[in-house]
Order: sequence, then structure tokens, then C-alpha cells
Amino acid sequence: MLEREPIQLVEFLLPKCANVYGVAPCTAALGNGFECYNTRATCQDAANYRAVPDGHLTPTHSYISGDSFLGSDLDTQSNWFASFDVTFDPSPDGVITEIGGATKCFYLGVTGTDLVCRAGSGGTPPASNIGRIAVPVSSYAGKSVILYVGIDFVSGGTSTINLWVFDKVELTLKLAGSETFVVSPRWGGNADAGVGFANGVTAAGESTANWNGRIKVVKFYDATSAPADMTDNFRTQLWLGMGQKGEPKDIYVVPALRKLSAVGTRINVAAQDNNYKPLGRRATMDFSCADFAHSDIGQDPYLTNRPFEPLERGTFWRKWLQRQKFGKVGALVRVYDGYSDWTLKDYYRRSYILEGVKQNEDQVQIYCRDVLSKTEFNKAQVPAVSAGKLAFAADETATEFSISGNVEADYPASGTVRINDEIIQYTSRAYTTVNSVTVFSGLTRASDGSSVGSHSAGDLVQVCRRYTNAQIDTVLLEWLLDDSKIPAQFVNMDQIKQEVSTYLNAYNITTLITAPVAVDELIGQMSRECSFYIWWDERAQKINFKAIRSLAISDIVSTFTADKNILADSFKLSEKPQQRLNVATFYYNPINWAGDLNDPTNYKNGLKVINGLTSAPEQYGNVLQQTITYSGFLTTEAQVNQTGSRLSVKFADVPVYAEFYVDAKDRAIWVGDYIYLQHPLIIDAYGREIETKRWLVIEAEEIDPGHVIRYVCADITLDGLIYLIADNAVTGYDPDLFKQAIGFITDNFGLNPDGSDGARIS
Repeated sequence: MLEREPIQLVEFLLPKCANVYGVAPCTAALGNGFECYNTRATCQDAANYRAVPDGHLTPTHSYISGDSFLGSDLDTQSNWFASFDVTFDPSPDGVITEIGGATKCFYLGVTGTDLVCRAGSGGTPPASNIGRIAVPVSSYAGKSVILYVGIDFVSGGTSTINLWVFDKVELTLKLAGSETFVVSPRWGGNADAGVGFANGVTAAGESTANWNGRIKVVKFYDATSAPADMTDNFRTQLWLGMGQKGEPKDIYVVPALRKLSAVGTRINVAAQDNNYKPLGRRATMDFSCADFAHSDIGQDPYLTNRPFEPLERGTFWRKWLQRQKFGKVGALVRVYDGYSDWTLKDYYRRSYILEGVKQNEDQVQIYCRDVLSKTEFNKAQVPAVSAGKLAFAADETATEFSISGNVEADYPASGTVRINDEIIQYTSRAYTTVNSVTVFSGLTRASDGSSVGSHSAGDLVQVCRRYTNAQIDTVLLEWLLDDSKIPAQFVNMDQIKQEVSTYLNAYNITTLITAPVAVDELIGQMSRECSFYIWWDERAQKINFKAIRSLAISDIVSTFTADKNILADSFKLSEKPQQRLNVATFYYNPINWAGDLNDPTNYKNGLKVINGLTSAPEQYGNVLQQTITYSGFLTTEAQVNQTGSRLSVKFADVPVYAEFYVDAKDRAIWVGDYIYLQHPLIIDAYGREIETKRWLVIEAEEIDPGHVIRYVCADITLDGLIYLIADNAVTGYDPDLFKQAIGFITDNFGLNPDGSDGARIS
């Protein structure tokens, strides 16, 4: 039997303008062979560039989550178009937007298991005067999308309501549903309306719960019909391969790929490994491609209009880089790994973000990194950098201050700011045309332990971010989805919520961030203080999350042995003595949040957690190793004790790491999986192989695509395993049952009858 041929493909997913050159709404008129390439870099009518369906339109009304308004503010007697930029919770529910009430209404939200969009009568459906679209919401759970609604209204005649869904990752537009109805004189009510909640009476039979997802912005276009071309035409795909015979035949693959190399993500558990950043190592992928003369077939939508021969002008990559000058920035790049007898849907798929390109005479080199790179300082900060400056001086007695210009969109209606070293809370802000300033009032000067000061005109006013008794998942998802602008499709929201609810619900985050900090730095700090780790799984294409915790036997997904899985002579064990930990010292509850947060005298509380089991004089050369944490997130002694205990137990002994290779049959295991390892190097003091040590895969990569995979695992046995007490029918110790997490009574030293460590109550 012939060996299957491994196949590697690369896909670029790029935004595309859906307009046709020179046809409304596009007003470009140069033409005559100088048409654009439907990219932003070549666009000749930027005002009407359409990488999303409403890209060319100016809304008559814009709202954000929590806004209320009146239905009478809108024109509900004409055609109507609207967009709703939302993120669905993994278990979606509630009102996205409702307008009107029992008599006439518009409703968009989730009722039961359906995404519902309706207009017309507010009565009970079904009825001829209600246009109600209901589609299973499961297709959108955990995703960031833009919902588009179009109402073609004929008062007293047949009106139509349409619902489209634009996927912000795949850049696809799909018609979700369409319904007709007959109503007059308007399709929606004049009464109270709300975004993200039911403001007054809403449509009969629909959910009135607050929206449990996120709403970035809602845009209404009064007296406007949906664009005529609401078709799936908003993306460009570029496929690259090596020209192998077994490549899929149903896509056009450019045979330019030369060499591809990748380095996988690496988990940094509790941010304790100082060789890596707090969030570990970012996965990277780079590849080279041959450059060549190209006909522009498949690349130029107006090829037949060109008065020149594309083969004689430039090369494929030189032209592509100019045409995609903007589109390539942050573009989604996917690597597909499979075999010649596989269909494309069966390929393993890894996703990255394009970071940069180098080119020379005959090739290009393209560099990509994983999605968590979007949390780095040059891309995402909390709080965002503020640009507002004091319009006038404010002395120590000032009861209000003003910022030049209208900055209402940049500062919340009430909140906290920092001016120099003073923190100030305010209850309201309003723009006034007098002096063209935004006035902040209801001030609490010198808040959060800071000192009152005098401030000069032109001093920066930095908005602060405050959290009070917030759950870890609430804070983390805000940083990832809102601040880093990572689409929810790439975030394992369900896992994050479940892990926090089950294992980390004792942590309530109360903190104040008074100056811009990189999101990855904040997540790293919180992971260290709250005992979790986070990583990008390039195969699952998700940001995953796990608490540092004891495992259940069901968490362990596989056993790798020297006989059946591990390639000969590839297994290595290494110790990291610098990661061992005896003492964890915490300083928490800062006195002055604008002061030095690395100064122990600037904290109200301190606590030292000592692991006495491995701190005796005869252990580890009587060398005490400690870590000091200046906490921005822990506020109670109970929280500090919990984190300190977890760290001191986990790192009580010298951490051990295993590295080994396996062949393609075992490639299903990946980063974040828990496994057993059995190998002659893993033994106890009696020389017996230990079969019950538990390991976390912290690094994985295909060093020979389709053939050999390299794994690095961390010994997490000290995290513990959840045992069940042996049934009364079991008459004595059974080592096989013990391996299945059945616990037995031990001797006074915690040992099983065979001398192995037994299960303990903790």
C-alpha cells in the first residue's frame, strides 16, 4: 500500500468591496482600464467603499447598549434599514433592540431557542399583520456578527421584513429569513424603545430579559431600503500550495508555496516561568512563496478592461502587496494540514494573524502570529489612551473641570479620571457650545488614596477603568472582546465561564487601572494572582482557559507509553529548579492607586504563605525560594490564601518537564490536553515505573508535517486528582482501581500498601 502524501495549504481571507466599479453607489469614473481592484488600497471612491453591506451609508441614528429612545424618533412609515453589531453569548437570551409595544412594534432578540426579528403588530403571532422571522439561534451562539434588517414597507399592502447575518470572521453574508405582513400606517410603534433591554411594553410572546451578550453599536437608516446587492460578495480568498497532485480540486490553488515553518504556542502556567511572557509564547508561522509573472486571472475583477498585458507588468506578489496594502494588515491566515485522499473539510486547520511581509527579487516571506498577539500593548490597552486635555486650569478647590472640544464619546457619562497624580471621580459630563468644551461635574477630588493637586490648562485627562466585585470571566471577556477586538468566534467563552463558575468563583475583582496597560500584561497578572492559565489553540482556533485545579479522571484524555506511542530515543526529562517555590508573599489593597504599585509601603495588607512540607533544613539544600506579588486584583485574606496555597502546593517540588516525539497516528493530542505518561525514565525511589503521574501538554508542533509531532508536557501531579472512596464491597487495596481514581485508606504516612502515595483529604 502506497503511503498517503501529506498536503499543506495556506489560505488568506481578505475583505473585498462588493461594489461594481462606476455603478451606484460607487461614483468612481476614471475607468478606461484604470478601474480599481475592489480593495481599499485601490479604491477611487473611499466614501462608498463597501467591505460591509452598510459601509457606504450614513446612519440617521446610532445607539449603544443601554440607550433608550422613542419610536417616534424614527421614520416608521417608510422603508427602513438597520445594522446591529453584536456578540452572542454561548447561551443567548434577551432583547437586542425593541421599538414600540403592544399596538405596533419592532423586535430583535432571542426568544427561547430562536433568534427572532419581527415588525408590525405587537400582538400574539402568528398573524397576517405580523412579519416574524424565527431561526435557530444555535448557529450564532458564541459568535460576533452584524445583523442587518431591511423592511420594505407598503402601508396597508404587502410589506416584507428581511434578516441577514454578516460573519465578522468569515466575511460572509447570509439571508437568515424573510417574511411578509400587512399593516398600516406604520411598521413600528411610537412608544419607548431600548437597546439591550425592554423599555416598557414589548411584543407579545417575546423575551423581555436583558440581552446577555454584547452590543457594540446599533445603526438605523430611516427612509432607506436595503442595498440591492445583499449578496455574499464581501471577501477574497487566496489559496497557496506546492503544486502537489493530491491538492483539492474544488478550489483554485496558486502553486507558489515553498517552505512553511511554525512554532506552537506554549502555556506559561500561572505565569511562573520567567523564560516566557506571562501569557506564554505566541504561536508563530512563516512561509516563503515564489514570485512570478501572473496573468491576473482570478485577481482582477476588471481584467477584460485593461489595455495592457498583466504578464508584462510586475509580478504576482509585487502587485498583490500593493493592491492589499490595507486589507492584508491583520488578515486571517489559515494553514491546512491533510493528506492526498482527504477532502478539504477533513484537514486540520490552524489560524493566525498576518504580521508582516518581506520581499526580494524572486520570493516573499510572510510572517504570522496567533490571535492572542492582538492583546499586546501596541494593539490593545486598558484603559485606552485618552487624548483629552484641560481647557482651563483647575486648582485644588475646583468643583468642575473642562476638556477642550466635544469628548462625550471618549469619556463615560460618569466615571473616574486621572490628572497628573490625582484621581478624580465625576458623576456627569456634558458638552457646551460656550467655549466649545465638555464640562465634568459632581467631582470627588483626591479619590482612591491620591492627593489633591493644582492642574494647568493642557494637562492630560486620562480615563480610568474601575471594576467592583466583578467575576474573572466578566473582566477577561471585556479585555478580549471589547478592548482587544477579538471576535467571539476565537474565544472559548463557554469554557471560560464554566471554569470560573466551578473553580474560581471565590475571586471577585475589585481594582482601578489609572494608566494604559497592555491587555496581555493585565491578563498575565490576573492569571498569576487568580490561579489560571490561558492560551491560543491554533487547531481549535480558540482562546482556551483552565483553572489551576485538581483533575477528575475524566479530564485525562490519553495515555502515552514508550511501547506504543513515544518514538524511540526521543524522550527527555528536565527539571526547572528556579521555578520551585517555598514562600509566596503578597501585598494587597493599595493605599494610593496613583502611587507606586511596586512599593510594599503603598499597601494596606500583606500576607506570607509558606509551604512547610518542603521547607525543612534537610530539603533542597535549605534554600528558600520565594515570589513577591504586588496584587492589583486580590482584596481579601481568603483570596490571597487561596492563591498562595495553590502556588505553594503546585511548585513545592522542582517542576519537571517531559519532551518527546510521536508519529501521525497520535497527532490528535494538542496543547491544553491532560495525559498520562509511562516511560522507563519516570520511576519512584524503588525503581518502579510510575503510571499515575499526570501531565499537561504545554507545547505541541508538527516538526515534520503529516509524520512527526513534538510535545512538551509539565508534570501537574501536585495539582491533585479527585478520588472516589472505595465501595464497601472492595475488600482490600487494588492498584488497578487506584489508577482509576478510587481511593483507599492509607498508613499514617499517607502511603498505600505498595508504598505509593495514597489519596488524601484536602
